[in-house]
Amino acid sequence: MGRKNKKHLFYSYIVSYVGIVVLALSLLSSMAMWGMAESMKEEELRVMKNRLYTAVNDLEEQIETMRIITLNVASRSEFRKDTFEKNKYLEIEMLQNLKHYTWTTAICDFFFLKYRDADTIFTSDGTTSLFGVYCQNRIGQEARKSVKEAVEMAFEDKALPYVLVNTGNSSVLMVYPLQKYATSSIGMDGVLCFEIEEKLLKGRIVQMAGELPGSMEVFYEDFPILSENDKESADTSFQLEASSLNGSVRVLFRPEADDYFNWDNVYSPEMAAILIGIILLLLIIALAAARKSYAPIQKLVKKYDIKANTIGDNELDQIDSMIESMIQKEEKDGKRIQKQYQLLREQVLCAIVSEGYSPMLQSRLTMLNIRLDGSVFGKIVCDFDHWEEVLEDDGLISAAEELSDEGVEVYAFRTGGGRLTVLVSAEEEYQIEDIQEALASLFEAKGVVAKVKQQGVCHELEQLCNLSGKGEIQGKKNSTEGSRGEEPDREPEIHASEEGGGDSMEDFRKQSATAAYAVKYIDENFTQYDLSLDLVARNLHITSPYLCRLIKQQTGMNYKEYLTRLRMAEAKRLLQNKNASIADVCRQTGYSNVSHFIKTFQKYEGITPAKYRDIR
Repeated sequence: MGRKNKKHLFYSYIVSYVGIVVLALSLLSSMAMWGMAESMKEEELRVMKNRLYTAVNDLEEQIETMRIITLNVASRSEFRKDTFEKNKYLEIEMLQNLKHYTWTTAICDFFFLKYRDADTIFTSDGTTSLFGVYCQNRIGQEARKSVKEAVEMAFEDKALPYVLVNTGNSSVLMVYPLQKYATSSIGMDGVLCFEIEEKLLKGRIVQMAGELPGSMEVFYEDFPILSENDKESADTSFQLEASSLNGSVRVLFRPEADDYFNWDNVYSPEMAAILIGIILLLLIIALAAARKSYAPIQKLVKKYDIKANTIGDNELDQIDSMIESMIQKEEKDGKRIQKQYQLLREQVLCAIVSEGYSPMLQSRLTMLNIRLDGSVFGKIVCDFDHWEEVLEDDGLISAAEELSDEGVEVYAFRTGGGRLTVLVSAEEEYQIEDIQEALASLFEAKGVVAKVKQQGVCHELEQLCNLSGKGEIQGKKNSTEGSRGEEPDREPEIHASEEGGGDSMEDFRKQSATAAYAVKYIDENFTQYDLSLDLVARNLHITSPYLCRLIKQQTGMNYKEYLTRLRMAEAKRLLQNKNASIADVCRQTGYSNVSHFIKTFQKYEGITPAKYRDIR
């Protein structure tokens, strides 16, 4: 082998294994990145929660400051209405004293004092105004009514420590009833109203906890005093919650989804060194693996070097040729085994129909995947005009065996004299006649001229060898050579009608009446799970093949198809009830096996019974 070819093969191994290493490193790096991101995310969330905890405790202190202001105002006599009501100088002095409280809280820069039954309010700006004017200027139109009701509630219910109401203008109004906080010696029939603006709340939170990217909701005693649910960048699947020491202030924070990871801290020098060491180790392992994988090829090349020098061929081409010949040999052996398997099947089937079934054949039937566990057995023979060409076609046998269906097994095999014999295992006798018709149609479709004749039906495998001719069907043109079966002598009038072909009007009327009665009997008893063709025939005192022909003439369908359609129609009627269970519908329509019922329903209706029930 040329040195260049050897190097090319070795290099291809190196590239393959290095590629695997690169892929492994990519996965390893991804996992490392993910782990680091999760670690950093947890650390950042821990820090963020501590900052939120600081913010909520500060907000609780600010609100407590407003309560202390209320307590001071309620306990000082200069703020009583009757003290300054008739003295303008005392009123101005009271307003100046009220103004001094403005700078004691960071979340409220405006509040006012209002007395019962008075429209005048005294503001923290050191001025007076009308309550109606205040509502018009600083309260949203939709919230004015609720604000007035909140103020009245504070006047009326002396047990309330405060009343909170939304102003509809990015702020909330906290109303403190002075009579609640006044001493017994000083009567204060008024309210102190603090206007808490959202921008002041946000500013105070940023001042105490720093900038917090995301959306936030702040609650005081479960009443929302700040809401930022309109931020689209917030992660709605995750949120942080923090409560103050007393639990009166609570905050819900949803961080921005892309704010967890910082690329500046991805790798430390120690981690980078470890990662480089892992990369070098994996590359060394990849080179060693490539060398080891190449060793068997190198041995083969050395082994064929002598032959190559002799015949002058490329060694790798020789190895390819050797492998290809081995594959061809395996395929040839497989075909030979398949042919022997098919021949053995034909020999066993031929032995059953010619010499009779014996228990010794049971093990061979199982080994050859031949299932003869039906209730009735039939033997159908097919004679061909040009049998030499036809019987050499294994595809014809396969096509015949593909006629097998649920409850019907079909096995075809060649016999002497240019004949194809078909063994049928079925549950009902009419199914064997259906297979006879299907074989005739199959041969006609393939352009093969054949006479298809049923040699009889029996209920025991041991009786197959005793069957003789019963009737035949001409393939290619569907011309019938003989009758399909004769009725026993126990029903003379039906026998005469069937064999006579309806020569008289009386015979025709009898046949029509029998057919109508048979169909009526099936219509009335189709829900019985054991309603078979033989059972109906016995109740009508006629044979099964004759009954099968009567049903075909009356309905245009064979017995099995007609019975199945009746049951499917009843099943669809029962499934109109949404509460109907599939098991109950199965039992009420004559099926004993739920799986078989579901499969049959889906075959006829295209959907399962459960889906049919749900869409109705």
